Amino acid sequence: MPQVKAKFVINHLETNENGYTQVNMTPVCSDDPSHENKQYWAATPAGNISLGVTNAKAFEGYQSGDEVYVTFEKATST
Repeated sequence: MPQVKAKFVINHLETNENGYTQVNMTPVCSDDPSHENKQYWAATPAGNISLGVTNAKAFEGYQSGDEVYVTFEKATST
């Protein structure tokens, strides 16, 4: 199975006082044909990822507006 690499932008990232982090991302886009984001947008023009994370350190250093690569790889069941 091939891996699939996508590029997303963090639209919302908020950690509450209990360390619970809510992260919402959508695919990147660009009208500039020479920009990498144009190629990613052509492959994944719509969608979203919404995560509720209980480990506050998992997204430490990230902020809204940051672009991230997301790799999808089929998991093997045990």
